[in-house]
Amino acid sequence: MGHGRRRTAHKIPQKRFILIVTDYFTKWVEAESYANIRAEDVEKFVWKNIICRHGLPYEIVTDNGTQFTSATFEKFCASWNIRLSNRLPDTHKGTARPKPRTRRSSPESKTAQDKKGIWADELDGVLWSHRTTPRRSTNQTPFTLSHGIEAMSPTEATIPGLRRTHLPNNA
Repeated sequence: MGHGRRRTAHKIPQKRFILIVTDYFTKWVEAESYANIRAEDVEKFVWKNIICRHGLPYEIVTDNGTQFTSATFEKFCASWNIRLSNRLPDTHKGTARPKPRTRRSSPESKTAQDKKGIWADELDGVLWSHRTTPRRSTNQTPFTLSHGIEAMSPTEATIPGLRRTHLPNNA
């Protein structure tokens, strides 16, 4: 009908992958979702989520993914004097076959399958939950081990509690 530029809808790539980094001591987790994970993405992730927030790590232990074994990422780690270690996938004792993973069919997984692509929107809430839940190995939350104080939950901001009412006036 019209004589103008034709508009086409660009499909936004669905986020299918998640990059997860865990601090072995505190069990603190950083994670982001991606449509594809390239070496450049890992480099930006480590800079933004690890170095800028927590300081330089001594070592990064990865699986043997190509984004971690690439010359680009190896050069990045070398420039910051970060030791890069690759580990082999879990295997059965005595065989070279990968250890099988079990998948359970549950109502939650069915719901997740019905909402394909939406899981990435829930990632921040999942990370908050993980960071504020005590770990069995430490009997502390990752938040407490990282910051030296328990996290104040969003409900504490709306319901007056001891910590909220005893804050200094300028805080």
